[in-house]
Amino acid sequence: MWSGSIPFFQDENVPQSVADWLTQRGHVMTRVVDLIPPGSPDTLVTQVAEANGLVILTYDRDFLQRQHSQAASMLVLDFKPPTRALNSLHTVIELIEAHYQWCRNQGRRYAAALTRTRYTVYL
Repeated sequence: MWSGSIPFFQDENVPQSVADWLTQRGHVMTRVVDLIPPGSPDTLVTQVAEANGLVILTYDRDFLQRQHSQAASMLVLDFKPPTRALNSLHTVIELIEAHYQWCRNQGRRYAAALTRTRYTVYL
């Protein structure tokens, strides 16, 4: 079992319950609103995440559409309502952690999406 932590950059649309659970698991959570003004454009969120080595944690699917042109790491959650993400996170968190660690070991960015039925990796 991996004993590291993922440095998440919590987007404004991520429920606090999700952030709290990941923090309790040992991951580091930095809120977007603690570093940049609320409502900042996604491009600024991406720039700040890249500059600080943070993994964007968001419900904003727009990040996926631009993920091939970005160097920022990201985990996009796609659930309605957003609070349903916790059940799936409980199921696949060890896979997410292993994938993140593999990306770091390979010198690659981490990019993935989690829905109710699948975990998608973007290379």
